[in-house]
Amino acid sequence: MSPLPMCPGCRALLDPADALCPYCGWNIRLTETRREGGIVERTLRPLGGLVPTLVAANVLAAAVLGVLQVLLLRSQPGHEGEGLGALLGAILDPHTGVVAATGAVIPEAVLDEGQWWRLFTSVFLHFGLIHIAMNMMSLLSLGQLVEEAYGSGKALAIYLATGLAGAGAGVGWYLLVERTGAVPESFAGAGASGALCGWAGVLASLGLRVGGEEGKRLWKAMVKGVGFILLIGLILKFRDTGGQLGNAAHLWGFLSGMAFGGVCTFGARARGNLDAVRAWDAAAILLTAGLLVSCGMAAVWVRGMMGE
Repeated sequence: MSPLPMCPGCRALLDPADALCPYCGWNIRLTETRREGGIVERTLRPLGGLVPTLVAANVLAAAVLGVLQVLLLRSQPGHEGEGLGALLGAILDPHTGVVAATGAVIPEAVLDEGQWWRLFTSVFLHFGLIHIAMNMMSLLSLGQLVEEAYGSGKALAIYLATGLAGAGAGVGWYLLVERTGAVPESFAGAGASGALCGWAGVLASLGLRVGGEEGKRLWKAMVKGVGFILLIGLILKFRDTGGQLGNAAHLWGFLSGMAFGGVCTFGARARGNLDAVRAWDAAAILLTAGLLVSCGMAAVWVRGMMGE
């Protein structure tokens, strides 16, 4: 069963038969997509669609991270008997060092050791329950709008591409501040927020392109939301280069998302060109393959680190 469409203007759940949002007047036909979709959408449909699949992937990553932390802990003298309690604690509040070791963005590791795979894996790792819960709430809120307007293949490709752009921006920020000597000995970046800011950027562009009061409400909401995230980052971590790395990821994710939103077709036109649908599906599949390869390389790295 297809989910109820959500109004991009006010986020109300709508009757699929509605042509206009009864609450804010948004023209639903502008952003409505036909349901057959491409290969990505057809593949994800039995799983509930793109948004539940991404939530499940992030939760699975948190569980795997917790298992790895317990395995590392049990390898230490005096902790051989650690069990379920330690596992739950590791999932809810993983040690920062474990997140860093298993796949967070560490600029030195990316630049000096060629661990490019961290740019992929960092998008699905989080620093604890609050971090992942906040990001998953944002994913649920933004994801349905993006998937409804652009289709699953394009939404997935943009999510992964802007997540990569955000992670890469963090490394770029490191290179910039390294010249000033302001870089701490080590820091790590992780989380889905760069990709989510990318989705916010896509929706901001959508609002600008649709225009009118409805479009204005949408792009203003997206800009305010990302601006609030950047402000919090500045307030809480003004002296922390790692915090600025996070802000670089958020800002660049948003800007790259706006760029995608400026050129992407949306609504029924997003499905009208079969070649374009196939191209976006191919991009999504290639990026997903890159993610899977990166997860494999991370597993090899962790295995070597554990001395097995």
